[in-house]
Amino acid sequence: MPGDNPRDAVVAFVTPLQRVVSCIANAVVNPGGGYYPREAPHSVVLNDGTPVPLRGSRKNLFLDVVHSYRIIEAKRPEGRWKVSSAGYIYTLKEADDALVAWHWHPWEVPFPHLHFYEAKVLGRPDLAGIHYPTGRVSLETIARFLIREYEVRPQNENYEEILNETEEAFRRARTWS
Repeated sequence: MPGDNPRDAVVAFVTPLQRVVSCIANAVVNPGGGYYPREAPHSVVLNDGTPVPLRGSRKNLFLDVVHSYRIIEAKRPEGRWKVSSAGYIYTLKEADDALVAWHWHPWEVPFPHLHFYEAKVLGRPDLAGIHYPTGRVSLETIARFLIREYEVRPQNENYEEILNETEEAFRRARTWS
């Protein structure tokens, strides 16, 4: 999502993420001052890095989100600057224990993957560290998963409309699947 300057591009990137988060939690998406181009990625975090409580049938359920991005020159008619995703770590926790996490950190593991940490509780700690390949996972997919599978109560009546709209914009803007 382009912008006329780096700050506008970051705002255009963060705004849909904030809309997605508002569907499942009362939390703020914070770019942490990352409004300038540089080689190393910036990171968007929820609640300044504190896991966010999720409301629903399960107690003590939390979501932690870190989404890395770079600001690059777009040289498009819509704007000179754009934000490009550089990685993500979305972690579902119960109390302080991670249950499952979706990762894409290509500087360490070259493909998006899932960690099934709940395997430790199921008596299979050997499975928890495996990188299960997934393909790219959007935050919208995680929100839908949490609502459907973990019975997280939507915080917004029109959450389906918001998730569909923001995910379609994500699909149009992404540079790889």
